Amino acid sequence: MDYGFLLRSIIMQLVVFSIIPFLYWFIKERKNTSFFSYIGLVRLQTTESIQSILLIIICYIIVYGIVHFTPIAILTQPSANAYEGTGIIAIIPAFFVCFIQQALAEEVLFRGFIGKRLISKVGLNTGNTLQAGIFGATHVLLSISDEKTTGAYLIIMVSITAGGWLLGYLDEKIFKGSIVPSILLHGLGNYIMILSVALY
Repeated sequence: MDYGFLLRSIIMQLVVFSIIPFLYWFIKERKNTSFFSYIGLVRLQTTESIQSILLIIICYIIVYGIVHFTPIAILTQPSANAYEGTGIIAIIPAFFVCFIQQALAEEVLFRGFIGKRLISKVGLNTGNTLQAGIFGATHVLLSISDEKTTGAYLIIMVSITAGGWLLGYLDEKIFKGSIVPSILLHGLGNYIMILSVALY
């Protein structure tokens, strides 16, 4: 495993996914709020019951399980194949890939920037649905290959969109705008999936 390449890749994705939110904040909002508040990297607050929180988390786990621990996983997460059979050596690199390169970078862009801007313009239901659709469509575009059928792309679109919607709802409705829960859930799900491939 090339650790230098891995580190550069993690930093590059985090920078690329954060640059547009940062520039937009710097030009339009820096006088009103800090960058971290603007994208939702703030302390968790909720007035919801533990049952509401658990229900959303369970729904996400079900969607995530369908996406990543069934034959659909090959379609949606080809990057996990890079860890196949690597064993215990994958534990630390996979942690940084899953929680920083994938979860933090994607949540900053999709839930922290795109989702929050759309929700502020058109409301929670429509804005969250739009950000989830963009999230799903992006994953479809990144998975394009000659080997996939139209049905495979539809499965990717629907499942990733559903997961993105649940993460957005969890952040905005349950945790008052903090993207920390979606970073943790997104990263943990990816980490478990990659470790199951690496340690199998």
